Order: sequence, then structure tokens, then C-alpha cells
Amino acid sequence: MTQEQADQDFQLPLYQLALMSKWTEAEKAKLIWHFLLFNKQIESSRTKKQLMEIQDEVIEKIKTIEFCDEFPSFKSALCDWCDFQEICPLWKHPKKVEKLEENKYRKDPGVKLVAAYSKLEEDKKKLKDKISEIEEEQGKIAEAAVEFAEREGSRVIDGPDKQLVVTIKEELGAPTRKDNQEKWKGLREFLIENDKYTDVSTVNNSMLTKMLKTWPHEVEVRIKDFLIKKVIRRVDLKNKS
Repeated sequence: MTQEQADQDFQLPLYQLALMSKWTEAEKAKLIWHFLLFNKQIESSRTKKQLMEIQDEVIEKIKTIEFCDEFPSFKSALCDWCDFQEICPLWKHPKKVEKLEENKYRKDPGVKLVAAYSKLEEDKKKLKDKISEIEEEQGKIAEAAVEFAEREGSRVIDGPDKQLVVTIKEELGAPTRKDNQEKWKGLREFLIENDKYTDVSTVNNSMLTKMLKTWPHEVEVRIKDFLIKKVIRRVDLKNKS
């Protein structure tokens, strides 16, 4: 833990608030984290004003939780210590079938679905590998075709029942940050300054989801008015953890 992380941490200040509620004379406290493995300690403290702000924020979080009517599952290392796996959507079926003998396990409808899906996924991978090989070979042939067209001064190459039409031209394209960060930044700033950025920019859902986790809470609250609920149905094949 860094000093900055210690100064922002909630856990020990909450202990301090609990102590203050029981012993009102305990107005000050040292918050100390002991890292035994490294024989080090990090010390921090909070003013009364900071403690009250933490208390208010925690109370708001409690209210938010109490008014929740949706409790999405979240898999983590703590699952191993959970007593509710039998009813948890993430564990219910695995826990049910792990008690079955091998023959009954393989006949379970859910197990059969996973097995069938997994087989098709393997078939897809084989096809993708083959397609990649074909595309790589096509790329080599395309390079040879361009060289042939330039050498012969032709733009159409005739074949038994098909033709290759070769187009050779230059065109301007927007740089990516990876291509040229200086030009990427310059283009972006130019478009913003000239009020043209929104004409070529779209809101990417994955980027918005990522940024919402870093933006201030008031921005998150306000921006939710512009969002819509979507039902996402997706199936992924994963290894057993």
C-alpha cells in the first residue's frame, strides 16, 4: 500500500468512527497498517471533518444497497468461502452436478449442452485456423499479383474463369495513436477546435463503460439519464476454475 492509498482508504477510518461512537473522548487516532512480511508500517490520520464526510458517504452507499432490487452475481476468490453457492446463479448448476456419479453427470441436460457447444467451438477453431492459412496464402498471391500488374502495366489479370482487378492508388487516412501519436493528437485537437470532432466521433459502449468507473460520481449519476437498458444474451465457453 502506498501512502496515497492509505490516506484514501475507508476501512480504518470506519473503525475509528466506531470507537468514537462508543468512547466520545477518543477524538484523535493513528491509523496504522502493519505489513509483517516486509516489516513495514504505513501511518495515516483523518480530521473530524474528513471522518464526517466518510460517514456520510458510507451512509449513502448503505441507502443505495438497501434500495437495490437487483443483485448481480460476481465471481471472485471469496466464492470459496461462500455458503450460498447452492442458490447462486454462478455456482448452482456446477454444485448440483459435482455430486452426480459419472454416468448421471454425462446425461445431465446442462452438461450435454456444454459438451455440444464445446465440440462446435473446437470445430470453429479448426475452421478459423484453416481460414487464416488460406487468407495468408491469398495475401502472398495478392502481393505477387500487384507486382505482376505493375511490371506488365496492366490492371486486370485474366484467369481460367475469373479475373483479378488490381487497384493501385494513394489515399489519405486518419492516423491511429499507435501509428503516429503526434499526428493523432494534432488531428484530434484540430477537429475539436474547429467544432468538427462530433461529426467523425461516435460513443463506444465499451469505452463509456470503462470511463464511467473513473469519472466523478455526479457525472455518473447525470449521464445515466442518457443511457438505455439493453438485454444482452451471450454464451462463452470457459475452463473450470
